[in-house]
Formats: sequence, structure tokens, C-alpha cells
Amino acid sequence: MPTDPNTALLFFAAGLIGIYAECCFPGIVIPGTVGGVFFLLSIAGFVEMGVRPTAAAMVLAGFLLLAGEAWFQARWVLAVAGGVLIATGFIRLHQGMRPVLAASVSIPLAVLTALLFSIAVRASENKKQSKGVVFWHSADIFSSVGSTPITRVRSTDRIDS
Repeated sequence: MPTDPNTALLFFAAGLIGIYAECCFPGIVIPGTVGGVFFLLSIAGFVEMGVRPTAAAMVLAGFLLLAGEAWFQARWVLAVAGGVLIATGFIRLHQGMRPVLAASVSIPLAVLTALLFSIAVRASENKKQSKGVVFWHSADIFSSVGSTPITRVRSTDRIDS
């Protein structure tokens, strides 16, 4: 478990990147497992060090704003606000945090998160739209079936081969 806030921040970023990699390429298992372990170790380290609750709330609110940007497509206004909240929250998270390291890690992480959220929302919308689309025209269906009417075969009729 990391006892330095800067190491815990790097573990947090590595954990999220591993989880993102698992979401982008499901079934590989290793990036998600390693990312989950790093993420949980960073959270445990932050809790053990005693973080400021308002700073943790700022980080959480920043990630929620990034998700809101992907959902509402607010022309990157929510994404910028979320990135600023995440960077400020990480800088203020612990007294021993280096501001330059916190900003240089959290801003690219926020941009990556916003891009992946927007890709996920667009993929979900495309999937919803493709369910309602009819790919066959009615003329194609009738021409493939044939123009002869279907007749009922009675059990007393003989079928000649």
C-alpha cells in the first residue's frame, strides 16, 4: 500500500488506465485485474494517509462532470470544469501532494476519461438506433418468397416426388 500521496496518485492513474484498457478490450483480464488492484491500493493508501473529504468530493464531482459531458455533449464546457475540479481536488487531497505532479497526471487522465465516456455514449446511441432500422424492403421480402400463393396441403393429398 502506498504511503506517499504522490505514489498513491500514480497508482490511482495506473489503476484507472488499466480499467479503461479492460473496458476497451474485454476478455484480456490482465489489464483490468492489475488496474483494479492498483486502484484499490491507491484508495486504501489515500484513506490510510487521511485525505481531505472536500478534495475527495471535488475529484468525484469532476468525474461526474466528465460523464455529464459525454451524456449531454455540452461542447466541452463540462469536461473542462470536470478537469479543473479533478486537478484541484488532487492538488488539495493531501498536504504532501506535489501540485505539478497532480496537475500533470490528472489533466491527461481527465481528457482520456472524457473521450472514453463520449465514445461509450455514442456507441450506445448507435446500438439503440440500429435496433429500430428495417434492413429489408417489403419488395425484397416478397420477391425472395416468391409470387405463388401458399396452398394448404391436406393429409389426404398425395405428394408426388
